[in-house]
Amino acid sequence: MFQAIRPATVREAAGEEAVRLLASCAREEETARGFLLRDAAIPLDALPALDLRDCRLENCRLTGVLAARPSLVETVLENCDLAGADLTGAVLRRVEFRRCRATGLLLARSLAQQVRLEECVCRYLNLCASEWKKAEFRGCDLSGASVQETRLAGVSFTGCSLAGAELFRTPLAGIDLTTDQLEGISLSGGELRGAVVTSYQASELARLLGVIIRDDPDGAAP
Repeated sequence: MFQAIRPATVREAAGEEAVRLLASCAREEETARGFLLRDAAIPLDALPALDLRDCRLENCRLTGVLAARPSLVETVLENCDLAGADLTGAVLRRVEFRRCRATGLLLARSLAQQVRLEECVCRYLNLCASEWKKAEFRGCDLSGASVQETRLAGVSFTGCSLAGAELFRTPLAGIDLTTDQLEGISLSGGELRGAVVTSYQASELARLLGVIIRDDPDGAAP
């Protein structure tokens, strides 16, 4: 079971002060530790690095492309806007995203362990060539997400929409998808081997894979 993260706040900052604080840590090559950051528009392009530990971000907006590989550890993002942000190659360990907007967020080639996303809008999220372990997606909109050649170990999806998601060469063995929407997902063939689905989902998925289902064993028309 995923244990809730409770960062120990050492310093609080809001708005432009929060951005200056992050920029100062990045310039000094220091980890931003124990910060509570609120209501800040954080331009990733202006930061040489992003290294957060034991932090909490509330109502913040992250935009642009980060040149260095970001690292978030023991950190919570709540009601934040990460739409279109580029966090390619991110290292995420014990991170929670709560009610965040992450449409088009780039997390390709990311390494994630014990990460939880709850009630987040993650349409067109990019997790290509990533490795995620012991992660939870709960009540998230992942429609159109690109999850190609991704390794998922101990990952769960509960009440999520994966409609139109691209899952090419991403094994889903052992993952329970019975509460999720799977309409129109893109597969190359073997990804669903060992996944748990309902009989209705199985029928729909069979059609996606080009399987013809006949109730009459003789194949006669009704």
